[in-house]
Amino acid sequence: MNQSALTRPSEVRKILERMDFRPSKILGQNFLIDQNILNLLLDYADVTKKDTVLEVGPGLGVVTHALAAKAHRVIAVEKDDRLHRYLSKHLCNEPHIELLHADILDIFPQDLPLQNITKVVANLPYSISGRFLTDLCLQKDGPGDIVITVQKEVADRLAAVPGGKTYGMLSVFAQARYEARVCKTISSSCFLPRPQVQSAIVHLSRRSNAELAHVDIPLFQSLVKACFSNRRKQLGTIFDRAPATLHLSRHDLACELEALGLQEQDRPEQVPPKGWLQLTRALQRGVDSA
Repeated sequence: MNQSALTRPSEVRKILERMDFRPSKILGQNFLIDQNILNLLLDYADVTKKDTVLEVGPGLGVVTHALAAKAHRVIAVEKDDRLHRYLSKHLCNEPHIELLHADILDIFPQDLPLQNITKVVANLPYSISGRFLTDLCLQKDGPGDIVITVQKEVADRLAAVPGGKTYGMLSVFAQARYEARVCKTISSSCFLPRPQVQSAIVHLSRRSNAELAHVDIPLFQSLVKACFSNRRKQLGTIFDRAPATLHLSRHDLACELEALGLQEQDRPEQVPPKGWLQLTRALQRGVDSA
């Protein structure tokens, strides 16, 4: 298949008709059909022959083909049976592509180690974006760059600053290890079928510091989830009612918050990512000294 055909709506419709394939809304199957957006995605990713790239949800392979021309290796993970069969047939002569038939949420990270993956580049299925990106961003050996198309709402959450309505758990988990930037808002007309929402290209660039190196990641996740589940409550109240594993004395909490320029009366959405890391380390010190 000529790669350029995969960015022509009429050709994509013909392919889907021959396959008797109806994209699933539940799985978030919206195929990228705009060459300009594809070019932008590749430009932001800046893939070279030094890169091993993970792609999730390759669909008909429009991004996969383009990545294979630039990367040392592409690992493409497709869940859908029919799409996997199609890709197996049309990518069989591509030596740089490893096609996996699996649900990324089932195999990542335990069966798909990231040590050799330098970048993640994908038109990410909407249905998995939040959970997958949380898992990905918190990995110790995560990729240097993540360049993805996602729902605009998810993009805004990834890059949100403390204090706003869109700032939440995903913002904290992503920004604890990555700098997040919304690069380009994408019209729904760039996809087939057209989603009912706007999308965006997001670039997550790994921070050079090692703020998470000595942080207990499960404890960090538990703390952030527990607090944002009560995001309208004050921090002092949340910690008073927290389970033993998340307990900080009022004195210790006040000291940690003061160092961050915050107070017990503030709410979770006002705590920056580095603040959640600091509070997690305080919890760890309490456990170590117990």
